[in-house]
Amino acid sequence: MTKTAAAWSTEHALNIQEVVASSLSIHNSETTEAPSAIVATSELFQGAYYRATSQLKYSDRLKVSLSVDESHRQHFILIKGLLEFHRSAGFVFSFNKRDGTFDVTTSAQQEAELNVYLRKISAWIGQELAFKRRLKEMLAFEREYRAKLAKVYTDSDGFTLFPTV
Repeated sequence: MTKTAAAWSTEHALNIQEVVASSLSIHNSETTEAPSAIVATSELFQGAYYRATSQLKYSDRLKVSLSVDESHRQHFILIKGLLEFHRSAGFVFSFNKRDGTFDVTTSAQQEAELNVYLRKISAWIGQELAFKRRLKEMLAFEREYRAKLAKVYTDSDGFTLFPTV
């Protein structure tokens, strides 16, 4: 029992660490009077299906909030799947399907890597949606072909070939 009490009294057991001063800044991409560095940074996180709504830099971390465009909210699960399936270990995503938003948290040094990753996802979403449209067209063609083929065979029930004498 005395060993337990001694262990609890040490700083290591209580996980006590010195507080290091850090800066906290919030950048909203909708503000018009932002410094040029902030505007350039917020323009990084724009894509065909999403747009950055805000970003928060604190210490060496970066949190970017993104919103899926209204026209692509129906594909939110596809977007979420692609983001999670291909994500780097350094990116942490949180999703809100109801609002059509997602947040990504990473280190500030990976800002450029995050932008490249989001642009790849944007391209892949376009490819997936194009494939889905093409597949629907092919399936519709197959159904139409089979229906016509079935009609040809059902209309020819009365015909029989007899040898001519």
